[in-house]
Amino acid sequence: MNVSEAIRKRCSVRQFSDGIIPDDYLCRILEAARWAPSPFNTQPWEFIIIKNKETLIAISKYARYSGYLSDAPMA
Repeated sequence: MNVSEAIRKRCSVRQFSDGIIPDDYLCRILEAARWAPSPFNTQPWEFIIIKNKETLIAISKYARYSGYLSDAPMA
């Protein structure tokens, strides 16, 4: 897949299954993200995994454009 095709085929997911992602999968995904290139290897990102349903609901109420989070099992 080239860049143009990747841009055209991208999508925003706003409906989620109730399935749980095992912690070892999450660790592998976050490790892969950590290795993404950054300017001068600054790695300026931080990752937070939220599994608490009340927290997800609160975020969905107060964060702009994030109403769909209340239905997500984690974010």
